[in-house]
Parts: sequence; structure tokens; C-alpha cells
Amino acid sequence: MLSVLSWLFWAVLYLWVPFVMIRLLDDSDPDRLIAVGAAILIAGITADNVNAWLKQLASRPRYKYLITLDDPISQFRSWWQMVPNLAGSDDSFKSWPSGNMTIASMMFSLPMLSDVARGKSSRRNHIYYLCRHKRSVSVGSQSKLK
Repeated sequence: MLSVLSWLFWAVLYLWVPFVMIRLLDDSDPDRLIAVGAAILIAGITADNVNAWLKQLASRPRYKYLITLDDPISQFRSWWQMVPNLAGSDDSFKSWPSGNMTIASMMFSLPMLSDVARGKSSRRNHIYYLCRHKRSVSVGSQSKLK
């Protein structure tokens, strides 16, 4: 039952976002709107690809793999101790804070939305920037605490 409710929550959230964006964004200059959307998508795709490359480069074992070993300390490595290409296609050696950092990189690109928002103002630009910056820093710092 919980998984169904969780799925419904995310489905409603994903369906709700486009309607909110239609109300918030100014569509008088569609080229600018497309450019901003493309820039945000490019930031996300680039961050995801860099994270995939770092996972291969670092080849850090995941904790769920470590706890299955008799001596987990022998396989544990800090983030700076890299053994390149050990992972291959094995998911057990792809531990990296990739989800948090991808979200943080996309959050840094979100202030561009203030350029295509309805009712532009200097004050609103500052508010957008501060909110996105605060969120990006908090997501990035949470990944280091785990």
C-alpha cells in the first residue's frame, strides 16, 4: 500500500510541475525560454556524465557490498583513494554522492529561470539566487555528512 501511495505522490508531483511553470514563466519570448530550459538540461546531463566518469575512476565499494564481507575494513576506501576502472559494470563498486551532486549542479542553474519569469524585478532575481544557492550548498554538504 505504501509503495502505491508513494508512486501516486510522485505522479501527482510530476504532473503538477508543468502547470505551475506555465503560470510562473513568461512565454512572450519562446527562444529565450527554450535556451534557459536547454541550459538547465545540459547542466543536468553534464553533471550526470561527470558523476558516471567519477564512479569509474574512483571505483569505491558501496556500503551494502562492504557489510557482506567478513572483513569490510580491508576493502573500504575514502573518496580520495581511487582505484581506476575496478568497477566495470559491477554496481558494488560505484559508490559516489552522484544524486546529491547532480541535483546541486542543476540548482545552480535554476536562477536563470528568473530571467524568463513573469513580473521580473531585481529583488526577485536576488531572492531566486539566494534560495537556489542555499539549497545547492545544503544538498552538497549533506552528501559529505553521510
